[in-house]
Amino acid sequence: MIEPTDASVFQKPTYVEARANRLRNLFHHVAPQTLRGKSVLETGCGTGEIGEEFVRLGCQVVSVDAVPQYIAELKRNYPNREAHVMDLDNWDPALLGKFDIVVCFGLLYHLCRPTAFLAACARIAGEIFLETQVRDSQELSYLLVPEKGSDQAFSPVGCRPTPGWIRLIMNHFGFEVRDISSPLANWGGAVFDWGPRNDGGLIRDGANLRKMLICSRQPA
Repeated sequence: MIEPTDASVFQKPTYVEARANRLRNLFHHVAPQTLRGKSVLETGCGTGEIGEEFVRLGCQVVSVDAVPQYIAELKRNYPNREAHVMDLDNWDPALLGKFDIVVCFGLLYHLCRPTAFLAACARIAGEIFLETQVRDSQELSYLLVPEKGSDQAFSPVGCRPTPGWIRLIMNHFGFEVRDISSPLANWGGAVFDWGPRNDGGLIRDGANLRKMLICSRQPA
């Protein structure tokens, strides 16, 4: 379990740029006006800035994070927001109810039980906006890796999935997967528009390899 930490980490320029570029890319592929009135679960919310963008679009947002300090800061900044402390490696999504959309930006690779997490999301929502660091490999697998730092894994063990593994798991849960990764999402230290080399790498030219995906439940 991580030590008490300073929630101001999310106001660093890197985080501000990362949020802006990921949202810019998402809204290039999803018309913002179509989200009005949707119920949204913001997972691994930190201090809730991404969720607040969905609030501005007219969404009903619930936010969850494992770190109490982050949730406390979220509630100070956005007193009308619903937010809960939850360890997303060990959570009961039924406590939160059903949602139209789960937003999972920058969380999956900080989890040590990614399959269970995605299964939980699939039970409570019809669409998942998913952004994560990945490993460049044709393997349908993920690696468990130690993580250290206040903004890293809560357990503290994270994972590095391959894009194929994510697609396989989401297809298994009845979801279609659309890759919307593009240069619009890039920020310093992160690249989305990378070509596969299948070398097992996590980093290309000093930038972490990442993917942004929209997972939508297939019609019954």
